[in-house]
Amino acid sequence: TATGLLSLAETAQGSVRDGESLLDQLISYAGKKISDQDVTDALGLIDRSLIADTMKALTARDPQVALSVARRVADAGYDTEAFARAVLARVRDIAVIKRAQQPETLLDLSADELAVVQEQAASFSVDEVDGLFAMLSAALEDIKGEMGHLALEMALLRMTNIEPLLPLSNLIERVEALAGGAPARHSVARVTAAPRPNRTAPLPPVASVA
Repeated sequence: TATGLLSLAETAQGSVRDGESLLDQLISYAGKKISDQDVTDALGLIDRSLIADTMKALTARDPQVALSVARRVADAGYDTEAFARAVLARVRDIAVIKRAQQPETLLDLSADELAVVQEQAASFSVDEVDGLFAMLSAALEDIKGEMGHLALEMALLRMTNIEPLLPLSNLIERVEALAGGAPARHSVARVTAAPRPNRTAPLPPVASVA
């Protein structure tokens, strides 16, 4: 399918010779009828269903689903950094869709994948997409470390907890509404200071001179 061909092209990184070599490898692995899953398995790629389920968790703000995806990544033996970078690439695709007038000309996605990503993009504001990208990017160093799986879990949990941001127009309306209302008056208790004690001691009597 188009998705499998795109995966093959991405792996070959534009090299015709590498592409032919990978195609021969696929034919040896799966025969002449090659499915998208065959491409994923034979080339050791991240299963696209994991990326799709990650985005479902983020759109639903569902930490339970996010953690289950992280568990599947570990069980499948995927490299956590490679998975995180694949999620970053998908968030980048969403950012392009949110900003570009003709995103289909800028994205290496099949028609079916483009439709799915466009649906996902509708669940986020531009600022939220930027926030998701920044959060996962900041966690990459930890994800590459010895505690990579735990770092991935924590990053996904933080991403599912991203707060929806109000449009600037809404914020301006709120500020104007507050400014138009009567200011709250707070009573201030007056405290009368106690008189300061007289600390001046009486002078001692002057001794008489004989």
